[in-house]
Amino acid sequence: MVRLIAISLLVCATSYAQAAEDSDLAREAMKRGEILPLSRILSIAEQVTGGRMMDLELDRHGGRYVYDLKMIDTKGQMIELKLDASNGRILELETDD
Repeated sequence: MVRLIAISLLVCATSYAQAAEDSDLAREAMKRGEILPLSRILSIAEQVTGGRMMDLELDRHGGRYVYDLKMIDTKGQMIELKLDASNGRILELETDD
């Protein structure tokens, strides 16, 4: 039991450290003008889907930053969205049927 708790704590600490590192990278990219502020990205995603954010990741694809968002609309439908982080352009939009 103690071993399971120790492993769980290690996984949580690693996840937290990765999230903090990702946040720092995003902040620096925004300062350099490489990506839009998260508030602008969320505004675009909410306008397009009519929903609210459930999950968000900032990845690098083919030399550019891409926001991967999971949104949920007012009917409870999940919508996955990929936005170009530099200009907010929709790269992909997928709904769960």
